Amino acid sequence: MKRRIAILTVALVAATCSLRVSAQAGSLDPTWGKNGIVQTKLLGSLDVIRRICVQPDGKIIAMGSALEGTIQTGTKKVAFVRYNPDGNLDVSFGTNGIFIADVSTVYGNFAMDGKVLSDGKIIACGYTFDDAIGKSRLLVMRLTKDGKFDPTFGTNGFTIDDFQYSAYSEKMVMQKDGKIVVGGYYNDNFMTARYDANGKLDKTYGTDGMCVIKAQNSFSYISGMDIQDDGKIVVAGFYTHPNGHDKWMIARIGADGKIDQSFGEDGLIFFNDIGGGHDFATSVAIQSDGKILVGGHSWDINIPMLQYSTAIVRLNKDGSIDKSFGKSGLFRKRISEDVSCNYLFDLVIAPNGNIYAATSNYTYIDAESKTVRDLGVMSITKNGTLNTSFGTNGFASSDVDGGNDDAVSLAFTPNRKIVLGATSYTASGCKFVVLRYNTDVETGYEQPFTDADNDGKSFEVYPNPTKDILNINAKGIGSSYKVQIVDMTGAIVMTVDNAKTVNTSTLSTGNYIIKLIADGKTYVNRFIKE
Repeated sequence: MKRRIAILTVALVAATCSLRVSAQAGSLDPTWGKNGIVQTKLLGSLDVIRRICVQPDGKIIAMGSALEGTIQTGTKKVAFVRYNPDGNLDVSFGTNGIFIADVSTVYGNFAMDGKVLSDGKIIACGYTFDDAIGKSRLLVMRLTKDGKFDPTFGTNGFTIDDFQYSAYSEKMVMQKDGKIVVGGYYNDNFMTARYDANGKLDKTYGTDGMCVIKAQNSFSYISGMDIQDDGKIVVAGFYTHPNGHDKWMIARIGADGKIDQSFGEDGLIFFNDIGGGHDFATSVAIQSDGKILVGGHSWDINIPMLQYSTAIVRLNKDGSIDKSFGKSGLFRKRISEDVSCNYLFDLVIAPNGNIYAATSNYTYIDAESKTVRDLGVMSITKNGTLNTSFGTNGFASSDVDGGNDDAVSLAFTPNRKIVLGATSYTASGCKFVVLRYNTDVETGYEQPFTDADNDGKSFEVYPNPTKDILNINAKGIGSSYKVQIVDMTGAIVMTVDNAKTVNTSTLSTGNYIIKLIADGKTYVNRFIKE
């Protein structure tokens, strides 16, 4: 067994070294689609991608909406596509790799965010929009792993809730108990709502299933959210300041659906001076140490031509600014002086702590404000500086067929490449686009049997590979520690306290990282689930 592990280790190291020599971090991965890019036309005229999810087996789910007919008379349907790890459509999913469906008879049906569950099913949230009365309704749906509505969820696979006022969900998180929390707005205010695992609104949460947060009697909207290990949820978006400019707004909500008064000031944080003009928070990502990253973009109001810069703020657990990050807690950057606007729409954290952002890059080309829009990925170190080993000075910018492109979503693959979901606009319509980039995530990555700070402590796991039960021998670390299991996309799939055994039966087959966190130190190992 030891000989087998040694041979496997040598092979993995050799493969990793070979990849590092041949694949520049930030370059498109030529083994994905055509030169690193996959384009998919669904119904043709208006196919818009909203979220990318990666399965443990490396298959990729893209979701959004597709317009059937014309903008004036057609219907927008929810749309899901599954790709094999090489970029080809997975024909075992939906119809030849694509699932498109109506969930209502109104004009608009949209899938905005989603997650892949441990059993391979797909949970997604969004909304329906009735243009006849100008009202939107919350939508939550579940698909089977082969790409059909799951009849055991909601009614025929989905739930639509019609409240007194318009309600819209753009983001979602999953609780450890399988309940689903969505975030967006209700009656022009921050809103989260919770559903049970069967798709029914959970009225024990907040007030009758919803938490609504008013912001100084102005319009506010959630566009980013993430969940902490303790079940509290951090949400971010924007609100309209009395001066007419939109500003960042952040809140933390307890597992009971009530505002967490211990966060910021009475549960809320307002940033009114990032760029001076309109500022929008679009993404939240929580680090393994509990610190909170909030990303978005900000308007440089003192510059004559409209200019937006990407912006990332890091907060401590209590909502105070972590001034060790970037410049006094803030990272703010445009890709170059030639690019007028850098919009940030998604953040992910790599296993080595580096940060990756999905960006859309606008360049004004004439006095009539015509633009060229390209997409890309920005890499930032865990300290809040550009990761210059990625792309060109921290940026990887791409153009799809010479059209205008908007990036919206990022995710890591099991082999730690990064996929970017985007929409490409041309004269004939728009289509789903998925790009895959090489990364430098392995650099500085914690290796198996890590001895944090060389303190002589480590831990073992066995049997490895495992099927159902994984044993932990914590070798002097002590009896008080937190166990985290992380899949190869960087997502935390399990958290338990002080465990000597872990039930892995619900995990999908594949490779996993297991971390023991004790006294501010992190010890790392790996295992294989068969």
